[in-house]
Amino acid sequence: MANKIINCKTCGAEIAKKAKTCPNCGAKNKKGKKKFLILLIALVVLVVFFIAIGSGDSSTEPNKTDTETVTLSETEFKEKCESVAYKDIARNPAEFEGKYVKFKGEVIQVQEYDYSDSIYRIDVTEDEYGYWDDTVYVTYRRAENEPRILEDDIVLFYGICKGTESYTSVLGEKITIPSVHAEYLEIAE
Repeated sequence: MANKIINCKTCGAEIAKKAKTCPNCGAKNKKGKKKFLILLIALVVLVVFFIAIGSGDSSTEPNKTDTETVTLSETEFKEKCESVAYKDIARNPAEFEGKYVKFKGEVIQVQEYDYSDSIYRIDVTEDEYGYWDDTVYVTYRRAENEPRILEDDIVLFYGICKGTESYTSVLGEKITIPSVHAEYLEIAE
């Protein structure tokens, strides 16, 4: 098999592709190392990718609240939920994380997704004039046959407190509010 001939990058002389240096000018031939370098970079990227995947929580013990929700009936779950004052959960979210809570409120924003949890912002404190305030960030996976939740609906939701959720407002301001993953969300009025 004949050696393939390439031109030296420095002087332009014809040299064998596998030659380490140019016999004319002595410059190093980097052509043969290019494929090796590309393969090495690809290998490093793959290793980093698999390390990142494997570095997550590898414990086989399921989250207690996740397994409890599976074993509780709807009635049992709702009975376990407690009404909480918004100011308490907003002021000390870590104290309520993982606790079963229930709220009644007015939906002020809906973001629906086909194959994942929908997101709702729900005001949960009603004033003496019937206006709602104090927003909670709520995630909920609606069943296929359930009616859609719309803005301005008054709803009851029962779920597990997830601490807080932060997002950026339209004006670029960072907002942090209490977060609940609802297991049950129903139209109240």
